[in-house]
Amino acid sequence: MPRSEPGKGTVGISRQRILRESVGAGLAIVSVAGAGLLTLYWIASRAIHAELSSALSSAAALTAASIDPTLHGSLRSPKQMGSDVYLRASQPLLRLRTSLPSVYYAYSLVPRKGDLRFVLDSSYYVKNAGDRTPVAGVGQWYRDAPPEAWDAIRQDKVTVVDKPYQDQWGTFLSGFAPFHNADGAVAGIVGVDMSTSQLGAKMLSLRLTLALTLGGSALLAALAGFSRWRSLTSRALALEEYARASKLAEQAAAAAESASQAKSSFLATMGHEIRTPLNGVLGLTSVLLQTRLDGPQRDCLETIRTSGESLLALLNDILDYAKIEVGAVRLEPRAFALLPLLEHGLGLYASEAHRKGIELTLLMEPDVPARITTDPDRLGQILRNLVSNAVKFTDQGEVMMEVRWLGPGSDAGPRLEVAIRDSGPGIPADSQERLFQPFVQLDGSPTSQHGGTGLGLAICRRLAENLGGTIRIESDGTTGTTVVVTIPAVASKVERAGAEPTAAERALAGRSLLVLARGANRRLLEQAAGDWGMSWADASDQAGVLGLLAERHFDLAILDPPLANPELGELVRAIRDQAHGRELPLVALQPMLAQLPPPAPGLSSSLAKPIRLEVLHQALVDALNSQPSYGEDAAKAPQKATRATAAAAGSFALRHPLSILIAEDNGTNRKVLDLQLRRMGYAVRFAHDGHEAVALQKGIDPDVILMDIRMPNCDGLEATREIRRAQGSSLRPWIVAITANVMPEDQRLAQAAGMNDFLAKPVTIEAMERALAKAHGALSPPDWSI
Repeated sequence: MPRSEPGKGTVGISRQRILRESVGAGLAIVSVAGAGLLTLYWIASRAIHAELSSALSSAAALTAASIDPTLHGSLRSPKQMGSDVYLRASQPLLRLRTSLPSVYYAYSLVPRKGDLRFVLDSSYYVKNAGDRTPVAGVGQWYRDAPPEAWDAIRQDKVTVVDKPYQDQWGTFLSGFAPFHNADGAVAGIVGVDMSTSQLGAKMLSLRLTLALTLGGSALLAALAGFSRWRSLTSRALALEEYARASKLAEQAAAAAESASQAKSSFLATMGHEIRTPLNGVLGLTSVLLQTRLDGPQRDCLETIRTSGESLLALLNDILDYAKIEVGAVRLEPRAFALLPLLEHGLGLYASEAHRKGIELTLLMEPDVPARITTDPDRLGQILRNLVSNAVKFTDQGEVMMEVRWLGPGSDAGPRLEVAIRDSGPGIPADSQERLFQPFVQLDGSPTSQHGGTGLGLAICRRLAENLGGTIRIESDGTTGTTVVVTIPAVASKVERAGAEPTAAERALAGRSLLVLARGANRRLLEQAAGDWGMSWADASDQAGVLGLLAERHFDLAILDPPLANPELGELVRAIRDQAHGRELPLVALQPMLAQLPPPAPGLSSSLAKPIRLEVLHQALVDALNSQPSYGEDAAKAPQKATRATAAAAGSFALRHPLSILIAEDNGTNRKVLDLQLRRMGYAVRFAHDGHEAVALQKGIDPDVILMDIRMPNCDGLEATREIRRAQGSSLRPWIVAITANVMPEDQRLAQAAGMNDFLAKPVTIEAMERALAKAHGALSPPDWSI
């Protein structure tokens, strides 16, 4: 390609551009540096003013405290100046002048007939160099007194004039402090002046520093501009020589801009696209869990639900990390039951743990409150990350969650401490702190056996700090690691003063329990038995169990054989051969991946580990109440199932009668909502897009519209606006946004369009019940007959 002639074509334009950009770069540096330096100068000057104000306040207060009000009150006439009484009364002022040479004037004032009058003036004895102003005489009127002098008298407090003011003696910064007579009344004030010339001296070095730094910045800007000029000149020549490369660069820039736009919408799109199928998974699972199920079916559905919730938690972690990066994490402290949150945090990783032969255990000290107040979502997020790490890096042994309560007596106030201990490889001391940095792993090589992004501990630390807590690693570097999280929390127990124990609380009280377990699980089961009012005896192997049964009768037994011993059926048969074991209800604890009964006949029930105390309690109550026969037909013995009757489900609609229209384009989501609402007792109508929703609303006039935001043809926001324009009411129909768009701006858009409430997908039955109860309360007229 031929080169353009100098001064013409692209060369001429390039030179103009080079000049503009070079000058612009220099000006930008000067502007940024100047703005920063001026800001620092302002901060420093404010600090100097604050320092002087504090010094004036302290000097005035200390001097006023030393004034003898009796001597001071005896001075009434200018003739007394220079007398022995005047000298003795002036001693506090003279001491101040001697100890603080920066004080220019020190004097006293008394209120008299609506004016302030001088009494003492230290200048009578100590005169400033070059000061030819007259000494203030006893009783002389201070006609230029600043308002702060009167404030010190009227409000009986130390005041400071921190902005220079002028009187007949010069321009000063001053402090005033009251002193009192024998009756405690304000007798007068001490004034301490500092000349603005002294302030100027303090500011001189600061101004010199500013000037030198600005000069250096200007020089740096000139060098940067020159460097930019040379760089752009070389680039212009290269662009002229390689025009095709320039075109490719422009295409790359366009692609980068497109990528930037895609990045800005990534979080919202990802959240919507993942939440939509999760709504189907979790919604239908929740509906099924309210039907009649046997134990294995319920356990499988619980696993599906926890897996879906784990995926939802992962999505939330990614969104939260983005929020953390921009400081947009919002905390929502509330009271909640602690144990289910802890059990859920372990249960999510039970399948992986038992696949690797790892025991998962939760141990809580007895004084840990049942309910605490903090942000449960953020606490749960921290624990999920830590348990996931512990299971991932442990190949044998156990992972234990230990929970302690550091009560109000501790130095930092009430705190919850959760320690996640594992028996995996240790972490060297010099690597422990580094692991809390983003994208850092102990083994970050391509051949690492463990995947991951290296964000888990970084997120945990940031969240713990946002909660006001701390997180640390404890390890000897060889075997085992403990990660300890400590966060402030408030105990939120709800006491039922004077109330009788409930039937559930009395169900196991006084019963005897036989426990076969080892290690941490034995401690957990024995602690739970004590909390439930049961007596217990424990054994560590089959021989111990049979020996105890040979001696005494038990009401219940919990069998938690070691992971390495699969012969549960043999153990059950041996127990049934014992006289005290023939009708003994047996509850087995097995790894989640183990084959559950009926392969081991004779069991009352079989539960998957890790142990969830609420589930275990119900299983023991069910086993105690079922009293099956354990003969040859033991495999056919009836099992007690959790029942959710249609009458109980439909009673919600009877209490909250509403006509409901659902606007939803996704078939799975329609099925989820239909099943949820039918179980609550409602019959609903459906619209497949916004246009159909507007048309049906006019025809059937529903009380409530559950409106999806993203729909084809006409979205939920536009449909809502049309309905509000036609109805002229912002209350009826009550419109609830049901959407996978859960960012704060989405909620603001829904509210601005005229929607009354907001439900994020996945929608649980509990959330739906709260939304419909709120709608019924808003639409129901008050009963004035009460």
